[in-house]
Amino acid sequence: GFKFNVKNGKIFQKILKTGKFAISNPVKSLDDGSWVLVSAVAIKQKNKLIGNFGMTFAIETLGEALNQASDHGKYDFIMFSDEGKIVYQKNY
Repeated sequence: GFKFNVKNGKIFQKILKTGKFAISNPVKSLDDGSWVLVSAVAIKQKNKLIGNFGMTFAIETLGEALNQASDHGKYDFIMFSDEGKIVYQKNY
């Protein structure tokens, strides 16, 4: 496996500043190079940050799940980054 100190990551820094849920723009996975979204939320106890809970979502898998949930292709959808770039489209 690989090692990565989340303390230096943009998402972790964002939850330190805001104390709220944060999600990244698409980034390449350090594990396998696929495109993913990284999310995290602060864990607090008595208003003190004691940790964080993070999760990585594979964009392709998320897109497939949305497609299945949308009545198997009856509806089309597109995921965009903060910059307005297409992140996922069924036929993209």
